[in-house]
Amino acid sequence: MKVLLITNIPNPYRLPLFNKLGKALDTRGHQFKVLFGAETYAGRNHKNDYSNLSFDYSFLRQKSWLVKKLVKPSVQTYSGLSSQVRKVRPDKIIVIGYSLATIKLWLLSFFMKFELIIWGGTIPTSPEARSKKRRFIRKILISRASAFLAYGTEAANYFENLGCAREKIFYAFNTVDVEFFSRIAQEPKPQNQGLLHLTYLGYLSQRKGVHVLIEIMEQIARTRNDFVLDILGSGDEQASLEKLVAQKGLADRVVFHGFRQKSELPAYLVKSDLFLFQTTFDIWGLVLNEAMAAGICCLSSKNAGATTDLIEHGKSGFVVDFQEITQTTALIHELLDDREKRTVTGRNASERIIRNFNLDIAVDGFLQCLNTK
Repeated sequence: MKVLLITNIPNPYRLPLFNKLGKALDTRGHQFKVLFGAETYAGRNHKNDYSNLSFDYSFLRQKSWLVKKLVKPSVQTYSGLSSQVRKVRPDKIIVIGYSLATIKLWLLSFFMKFELIIWGGTIPTSPEARSKKRRFIRKILISRASAFLAYGTEAANYFENLGCAREKIFYAFNTVDVEFFSRIAQEPKPQNQGLLHLTYLGYLSQRKGVHVLIEIMEQIARTRNDFVLDILGSGDEQASLEKLVAQKGLADRVVFHGFRQKSELPAYLVKSDLFLFQTTFDIWGLVLNEAMAAGICCLSSKNAGATTDLIEHGKSGFVVDFQEITQTTALIHELLDDREKRTVTGRNASERIIRNFNLDIAVDGFLQCLNTK
């Protein structure tokens, strides 16, 4: 069996998954190849090491004139996709989301014989899920698919809402290289010069709601000065957020560290006492996987798809409505004052991620969907 997987760009967190999936298929006598829409797009700072890749892959070429004139830089044109499919002649094609690639494959499925599998993370509360136009198009697209791979429970619910039969929906829980991050949990925590470290990791965009974190830090700073919020990431909101911190006199309590590569994260996560994931909306939120695997006590937004599957409230983390600033502030105070509770919660989080949301389990979901078990 030949399996072709089509996705946008080689995101660093996906490459370990593709390595494991490729090896698992090879062991079973199947061929596996990944087609990336492009090497990267605007706003991406990640650096990839392709020398560690053990699967077959290639890049499609972007039509630069189309990107510049008609679409956003982050949108892939998937130029040459049809010719590549004809060249590979796969038995099964996995395509992520409802991109231009999915539309092209839908059309191609009328002229070539292959099974189409849609791998998606859209959840019922997504802004796009409320679009009647998109819903209409997606119901047409799924009509040609033989199976569906869901990021998690909420994504499976969305597939079902579109009309997908439940028996055709398989779970490939969204995850990262948990072994890499779990090693952080084994490291002794530094003393941090008497300071408690809170951490945010991610883009600095309006959707992430980082300004709410700053408001919460202002509330906490009124009664204590034994903490610092480390903000790791960059984005179009960084300048305005830094200005807000200065206006509130929180420069000693909120520190911007900028974007950090994966290899740099352990130095920050090992000293973290609390991880804050306050997004106003995310279909998943892989930073939560990373922080939990690292053994950090996490407060995760109820608006993130990952929260439903990863957080057992009060045991492996806390489900939080960060818009409720008073309640959130009180919870943070409580956890900062209770080292034992933070430690136990972090340990439970790491064990849960390592046991239930590792790459092997994600690969197993792919294999079940591909019917190779």
